[in-house]
Amino acid sequence: MSINKNMIEERSILKKIFAVLIVLSFFIQINGITLQDAVKISLEENLDYKEAKINKKISGINKNNSLLGMIPDLSTTVDYDALDESYKKNFRLSQDIFYSGQEIFSYLSSKYNYEYAKNYLKNKKNEVIIESVKKYLELLKAQDRVELWDVEVEKAKNDYEKAEKMYEYGNTAKLDLLESKNYYMYAKHNLKVEKNNYNLRKIEFEEYLNKEIDVIEEYEFPELTIKNLESYMDFAENNSYEYENLVLNYKANKYNYWSYKMEKLPQVNFFLEKNYTDKEFDSYENDALTYGVSVDLSGWLYSSVNADYSYSEYDDIISNLPEASNDEVYSLTMNILNGDYTTSSVLQKKISYLRSKKRIENEKRALEKLIKTAYYNLVDAKSYYEMQKMNLEAKQELRRKRMKEYELGIIDSSERFDAIKQYLQAEIDYIDAKYNYYISWYNLLKVVGKEIEI
Repeated sequence: MSINKNMIEERSILKKIFAVLIVLSFFIQINGITLQDAVKISLEENLDYKEAKINKKISGINKNNSLLGMIPDLSTTVDYDALDESYKKNFRLSQDIFYSGQEIFSYLSSKYNYEYAKNYLKNKKNEVIIESVKKYLELLKAQDRVELWDVEVEKAKNDYEKAEKMYEYGNTAKLDLLESKNYYMYAKHNLKVEKNNYNLRKIEFEEYLNKEIDVIEEYEFPELTIKNLESYMDFAENNSYEYENLVLNYKANKYNYWSYKMEKLPQVNFFLEKNYTDKEFDSYENDALTYGVSVDLSGWLYSSVNADYSYSEYDDIISNLPEASNDEVYSLTMNILNGDYTTSSVLQKKISYLRSKKRIENEKRALEKLIKTAYYNLVDAKSYYEMQKMNLEAKQELRRKRMKEYELGIIDSSERFDAIKQYLQAEIDYIDAKYNYYISWYNLLKVVGKEIEI
């Protein structure tokens, strides 16, 4: 009688100690890394995301520069010649006429390249967030499995110690003692396996974050509402990052192709130039106004051909010199061995344009397949999760029943431990199913282009 009383008191003390450990572990987790922390660190450390931010800035600068290319070019210079004691001032205004068509297409191309870079940045941010969530959940799953076996090892240890005492006093058979010892070793082995798995997941997560972590906080699982497949297909058509990027890339390539194609036309440039020179101590002034036109036929012909014409009017105030004089200049430059480089460039851009157009058609079909795959995986994961939830309840009930039957001597220890193992397997299956269900949810959100905020 005193033995049973001591065993009851010992069990009560163990329960109190175990309860304190659970409370302490809870407070330790509160001080751990949160999901929000993990996402923030990932965005700060991820090189692809950093690169996407820089590329967006570069694309913005290129867009602004191409816009400036359509504005008339105005330049001015002021020089002082100390030896000649004279000032030289120059103002020049030039504008491409037919060539401006190329500048317009070049601007449109850079505009869509900027939109592409901006959209790519959003996509990369979403990818980093979702990947952080998935790795966080994978680590939590491994942590839950460790905790499950940690508790079970403690129970198995107590059961084995109890069996040892009962066998010592002749209250149980040796088979029960061996079964208890075997199960205790089985539980310790599984705990070791799960701890190793947890450490591997932790290392992977730390490598991804580029930061060492201690423990992580629990994740509050939200209620998920799964819509029908058509609603996700419609959403993806307007929001899928991959598909939208292909469309933007197609537009950028199209206008880039047209920009190069414009080089096949004669390029006409008009310019107006004002020069003014005067000396400080001599009665000398020179005021020249020059205007002209330049025509480049290199793209139109199979050789490098440039024709230039300029007309200058001078207003001189110099002793014994005519009051004014004029100048006309004609020039023609030709390199007959230049080759048809323009056509080659245009054809290369045309290939890029046609390929990007074809990729849109292919991506649309591929996107539909990805959405369907992710959607059906989610539906299956939900069904499996609900099934494992019911299975866990059944195995819990079976375990309770077998424990009572064992205490009444109806079954032996092997049947009892078989029920315990079935229950533990159901716990593991439930943990895996729960986390896989939520990971499948985030996979679907990623495919359809849903922007995630944590």
